[in-house]
Order: sequence, then C-alpha cells, then structure tokens
Amino acid sequence: MLIALNENIDFMMERLALPISCAPQVEIETNKGKYRVDFLIDVWVNPPDEDGFKYIVVECDGHEFHERTKE
Repeated sequence: MLIALNENIDFMMERLALPISCAPQVEIETNKGKYRVDFLIDVWVNPPDEDGFKYIVVECDGHEFHERTKE
C-alpha cells in the first residue's frame, strides 16, 4: 500500500506542484485521544490554514477485521 500511495503522491506532486508526503504507522492525537493510523498523508494547502497542511488518514483492514468471514 505504501508503494502505491507513494507512486500516486509522486504523480500528484509533479502534476500539481504540491508538497505531499506519506508516512506509515503514525501516532496522531485528536480531541478523542491518541491513535496509531496505518498511513498519514500531509498535503500543503494554498492559501494555508493555521499550519499550512491538511492531513489525510488511510486505514487498511481486511475482511477478518470487519466481517470475520470471507463472505
């Protein structure tokens, strides 16, 4: 998944000239507590908000996590 995300991020950076990065297994803190996310994508936005970045969280879970059966 990291390879696919990075390939698409590289494409977007070239086409849109936006600074974007992707990091696996990042701990984030929200108003509901601390969480470890599978991937955190940072995207620079223009005009910038308070810190200049927006964050996208990607979680990857298989059928065993969600359904417990292949059906």
